[in-house]
Amino acid sequence: MSPEITSWSILLTPLLVSLIIFSLGRKHNALSGWLSIAGAFVNLGLSILFFVNYNTDLQRITLNFNWFTLGKDSYIFSFLIDHYTLTMLFVVNVVALLVQLFSLEYMHHDRDLFRYFAYLNLFVFSMLGIVLTDSLFVMYAFWELVGLSSYLLIGFWYESHAPNQAAKKAFLMNRIGDAGFLLGIFLAFYLLKTNSLTAISHLDFTQINPTLLTATGLLLFCGCIGKSAQFPLHTWLPDAMEGPTPVSALIHAATMVAAGIFMLVRIHPVLTVDAKIVIAVIGTITMLMGAFYAIFQTDIKKTLAYSTVSQLGLMVVAIALSINGEAAFGHLFSHAFFKAGLFLCAGAIIHALHQTGEVFDAQDMRLMGGLAKKTPIIFVCFTICSAALMGLPFTTGAETKFSILKVAFDFALQQHSQWTWVFPFAIILGISMTAFYSIRQILFIFVGNFRNEKVNISTIQERNIFLNLPIILLALASIIGLGTILTKVFLVEIPVVSTWKYDAISEYFAIGLGLLTGWLTYQQFGIKMPHINTMDSFYDSIFVKSTLSFAHFLHTFDSKIVDNSVNYLAKLQVVFAQIIAWFDRSFIDGIPNGSAAIVGSVGRVTQHFQNGKVQWYFVAAFLGILSMIIFMAF
Repeated sequence: MSPEITSWSILLTPLLVSLIIFSLGRKHNALSGWLSIAGAFVNLGLSILFFVNYNTDLQRITLNFNWFTLGKDSYIFSFLIDHYTLTMLFVVNVVALLVQLFSLEYMHHDRDLFRYFAYLNLFVFSMLGIVLTDSLFVMYAFWELVGLSSYLLIGFWYESHAPNQAAKKAFLMNRIGDAGFLLGIFLAFYLLKTNSLTAISHLDFTQINPTLLTATGLLLFCGCIGKSAQFPLHTWLPDAMEGPTPVSALIHAATMVAAGIFMLVRIHPVLTVDAKIVIAVIGTITMLMGAFYAIFQTDIKKTLAYSTVSQLGLMVVAIALSINGEAAFGHLFSHAFFKAGLFLCAGAIIHALHQTGEVFDAQDMRLMGGLAKKTPIIFVCFTICSAALMGLPFTTGAETKFSILKVAFDFALQQHSQWTWVFPFAIILGISMTAFYSIRQILFIFVGNFRNEKVNISTIQERNIFLNLPIILLALASIIGLGTILTKVFLVEIPVVSTWKYDAISEYFAIGLGLLTGWLTYQQFGIKMPHINTMDSFYDSIFVKSTLSFAHFLHTFDSKIVDNSVNYLAKLQVVFAQIIAWFDRSFIDGIPNGSAAIVGSVGRVTQHFQNGKVQWYFVAAFLGILSMIIFMAF
């Protein structure tokens, strides 16, 4: 099969499946899931075939198709097939397939199952468009489709208030970042005279104004700030947990948040040194802030959500500090599997607790505990994926985090500047905090006694192949064995020139310290969690309340000043119009009307002189002559 046909097939299959499911409607709810899985199987098979046939270190295929023509200018819809494309096609389709398989059981009770799977396929189609395209303009079109798809999926349960608010928040906050991204695309086209990623990667940037080039890179990075939840636009991601849990797994692992990192890897050649420093600082703040907030969460999904914020910040730092972004891309690859595994494990736990029939908050970790005995498969898989998240040995996360740490130390050594050591040590701190909240989460959920008195723990069970199979496969992909094979096949070996001798010691010391302190604080304080204000409180105080106050002032000004001024002006206009009407009647119309009346009166008087009587004519003539004589005499 030619690369052109394969590319179009991979891109359009999810869209076709989405349209078919929508056309079938609610009457075929059960069929919609199997159709969706069949489409995912086809896409995964095509992606693997594509990788086998075209993955070589030297091969970079660009496929151009005429999109539309304006005057003499033709705009191209182009595919870029390289190592990054082929790897992401595999990741997106694998995670999408496992998420949809998991959804068969998790969402089977929903009356709008057809709508769920249709939205899910639209989401996958949008992400595949970002992965495949060679054009920044086309990427932006799919970028916005990803935003639309996430809005539909986060707000899937639209009858409830919280999902509606979360969907609107995600959509609006992403529009802020996307506005900067679009300006960056326009500026890039103005400066570089092209929107092709292939052409951009071969440009000589030394002849371009460095200030404008820095501005271009930072504006393009705004898209990543929104989609990949970087500071200060990161607060939408934890709220997005209001959507179905399988959607959370897809968003956090392989689609929406991955889009920002993938785009940043693509535009890496555009980034100047100054732009990279700004990006590294924002990534560092995001990494530490996300890890800090994760420590104080009691919701199982929000803990994982803030963990994703932190890991995305780590990837952003790696892109900014590296030569080509390979280390960040490697962690994006491994993170997709263990983070999807963690979310699906969380979903399996929530599902098991809901099956008890009791009404309570099934996501609150304070109401869990002792689940290792009742859900051993979930316990083992959750622990493995958490180990990969922490970067423990024999997991894929260990290798990719180690590569990022080496890149950070390499950057600090090469810069010969003391302040650059902030980045590697911030990463070490982030690794330690990750281990801290991860071990506490495992202890909260699986160790000790079950803490919910409303639920009989004996009724909890995990026997369902649709739930267990995806999380088992994702756990296997996160450790040595299958995970190592996937890493060796799909990831390019990252060249490391760092001479820092203590990077491995630093990483494992940080992990050990985090595990130890997490265990000790659990033993000391148990499940007690102090309240911590997140950025939402800051936004409420600084932006939301000030905006509402300003809006109230504008409303008052509008109603009291503007409306009253308009009303008084209208009344004045009525009075003025009445004066004009009187003047018009009295003078404009009155003068000709009065003249006509006088002439009419004179005519009525003089008409009596023309009565046909000769005697009267003689009298009139005599009187006229007499009048003239008298006039002349005096």
